[in-house]
Formats: sequence, structure tokens, C-alpha cells
Amino acid sequence: MSQVPLDKLVQLDPVDPKLQDFLGVTLYLSEDSLQVYALFSKLPNLKELSNLLKIHGIDEEINLESFSEAERIVEGVKNREPFLVVDLYPKIAPLPDIDFLDNSKTVNEYWRKLRRMGPESIPPRLPIINISKGQKLAKRISEAELEKYKTTYDVYGRKREALRKIISFKLGSGVEEHEDRTIHAVTTGYLVLRGSEVDVIDTYRISTIADWEGGRLEFIGSVEVGPKVLQNFDISAGKDIEVQGTCEGASLEAQGEIILREGIIGNQQSVVSAGRLIKARYANQAKIICEQDCEFEKGVFHSRVEAYGKLSITLGPIQGGQVYGANGIEAKTLGASSQIQTLVATGYCADFSKSLDIVIAEQKIQHDSLMQKLALLTPLFEKEKSGKMIADSERITMQKLLAEVKEIRKNILEMDFWIANHDKEKCERAKIVAKGQIFPGVIVKIHNKIYKVKEPMRMISFQYDESEDRIKAKPYRSR
Repeated sequence: MSQVPLDKLVQLDPVDPKLQDFLGVTLYLSEDSLQVYALFSKLPNLKELSNLLKIHGIDEEINLESFSEAERIVEGVKNREPFLVVDLYPKIAPLPDIDFLDNSKTVNEYWRKLRRMGPESIPPRLPIINISKGQKLAKRISEAELEKYKTTYDVYGRKREALRKIISFKLGSGVEEHEDRTIHAVTTGYLVLRGSEVDVIDTYRISTIADWEGGRLEFIGSVEVGPKVLQNFDISAGKDIEVQGTCEGASLEAQGEIILREGIIGNQQSVVSAGRLIKARYANQAKIICEQDCEFEKGVFHSRVEAYGKLSITLGPIQGGQVYGANGIEAKTLGASSQIQTLVATGYCADFSKSLDIVIAEQKIQHDSLMQKLALLTPLFEKEKSGKMIADSERITMQKLLAEVKEIRKNILEMDFWIANHDKEKCERAKIVAKGQIFPGVIVKIHNKIYKVKEPMRMISFQYDESEDRIKAKPYRSR
């Protein structure tokens, strides 16, 4: 339906009054002859409506958007509201001089709005994200091709004096145009229109909830999130994540760093994980995994933290939960006066799946398994090479073994990468330092040896003594 008042429209004289009465329709024309409206006294028949328009000399497609919802149709007929049945404004709207290669429904809808409203009137962020560096995005339309679309016509097919405006797009940051007029990304990211300028931005900025309403965000670059936003969705980033506020009940995953200006408040399902660094003011009831270092200013409370580098809590306590720092832990306080059980672990530790000793042991198991599979494959390869007939059962066995060998080699490569990126010497020399108080209820674990704190302690460095194969508590002296 349309809000256009009937007195702004021109009623068309019936060409076939009987047919028009039968259909219960009265036709109206806009003053510029670019739109046709219809007033219905009964539910419309679109096929007969199309025939009626042709009788009037109007050979244009019906605007199906006006008839997309049954309830609105019934309501419109009941209230005698005019329906927009032909709309040529999209055909005379400004035409962009670039054509994006993404023909998804969301992108087409964006272009439709752009042509109707202009680049200054719609949100700048196009629905094309996760663009790879070097990806072909669009093609510049040639002058000769644009010329074909400049001429405009009314609903009767009459040529109009006004020519169609062309929106000439400039290229901004993150994109370049090649000699064949194709436009490519020179960085990873997502597509943005700044007026009539095209950019690829490698950082996805979410200042308000309205900036992202699509559920879990999976982005190839970095993500920046404003305060009071992150309770609403999870984020996975190919680079870094920076959060101006608190992460509350959301899962975050970054290949690089995760930096939070406030804290991490978890729940049973959410996980915060990063490849290089996790840094926040505090963590409470959270599950946190980092391939390298974790830093918390005010403390870690009732959480599970796996830091496969070093874990540092500069001004606060570790209270409750289980925390692991492969290359050492530093905190002000361990445990609480309530004597809540608190596990702090460093070095080799079987309680944490990617502890270096576990990965090295698993690597050996995988290597031995690989040798066994290859030993089984060798006679089958030799038989095939000699030209002898391979039975169907043997070929099935070969295919199964080859698939297993491929998977094992993949696992070994991942373990090789993990071992190469984690310092064995630092892990073996790891210690746990408390610069303040240590309460009973704290369990210290280093290289799978256990030390239970039974009496209050203060300013202690827990270290593994290889000669005695046990943990020793030594006085800590700040430098």
C-alpha cells in the first residue's frame, strides 16, 4: 500500500469498463507518469491486473512488494487504500558506475536502496564482509555501457527528457582498480561506502548494538567493540579483538590479541580464547584459554584460566577455580581467608590438555602410529607398482590407511607448530610467585607435583627442585 493521497494522482478512464468493474479496480497515475496505483473493491487477481494494465498501454512488471503479505492486502482492500502496482523510480534512480560481483540477496537489496535513496541516505557498511586480500570485488562499468541506461521512459514507454544520473564512485583505502576495470581488495576486511567512495576496512567497529544484529560475528580482520554492547552476541576474529567495556556471558575468539578495558564475566557456555595475548582488568567465573600470555590487573575469581605462556595478576588475587601459566604465575594474593580451594599450576601439568609435556608425548604416539600405517601401506604400494592385481578389499584398505595417514600428518604438523612456538626451557624453569598473602586451601602444582598450603604464608616463590623431585616454598624478595 501507499500513503500517497488520491488527490495527488490522476484517475485513468476505463478502457474496458466491464473488465474493470469485474475486477473491482480503479487505476490511478502519478503526475510524472512513473507510477501506477490501484484501488480495489475486492481481493486482487494479479494476472488479470497485468492484462488490464496492458489494455491501458502499460506493459511493465507489477510491483510484487505491494502484494507480499496476505494480511496487508486484506487490510488495504478493506480500508480502500491505494496499492502501488507499477513503480519505475528504481529505473530512473541514480546508477552506480560499478557493479559488485556479489549477487547475494542482501547485496542486491543494498543496491536497490542505494539507487532509490542515494549513497548519503543509507548506512555506509555494505553486507559484504570477510573479504580476502587480493579478492576481486567489482567491475567498473564502461562509459559505453552506462550510456545505454541514461535514457529513461515513463509507464507508457515514452522517452523522458530527464537523463538518469550516474553515481561515479571513487576508490578509497583498501582497494585498487586494475587495467581491465576490475576492483580488488588490497587488505582483508569488509566493504564500506563513504558517500560515493569505496573502502575496504580491516577493523570492524561496533559502537552500538545497531552496528551488528546478525548473531555471532565471524570476521576475517580485527574487531573493536564499544561499551555496553557485548552481552548480545559472540565474536570470532582472524586478528585482534578490543572491547571498551565488559565481556559478559559472550564467547570471544581471536587469532591475535584480546584486550578488554574492563573485565570478563563468564557463564557455563562462554569461552574467551586468543592466540597471542588476553588482557583485562579481571575475570570472574570465566573460562579463558590463551596460547601465550594472560594479564589481569585486579584479579581472577572462580575461573578456569589456561595460559600457555605466562599468567600475571599485577594488583589482585587468584581466588577459587583452576589457573595455569605454563611459563610461570605472578599474583599479589593466592586464595582467600575463607580457605576456598584454589589450584595454581605451572610448568608441566597433566590437568591442562596443551601442556608441553602432553603435546610432546602425544606427538611421539602419533609418529609411532604413522610408522605403523606406512608399514601396512608399503607392501600394497609395491604390489600395485609391480602390476599385480589389487583386490577390492585391499584397495578399500589402502584408501582407509591413506586417509588415516593424511589425518595423522596433519596432527603432527599442528603439534610441531605448537612445540616450536612454546619455550621448553621457560616451562621447565617456571615458578609461582605470590607477592602478598597465601591462604590455606591453595594447591600449588608444578611439573605434576603437588604442594598444599595448610598455614597462612606471605611473599613466597614456589619452585620445583629437580634434585629432590618436589616443590619448595622459598621467600620472595622483590628487586
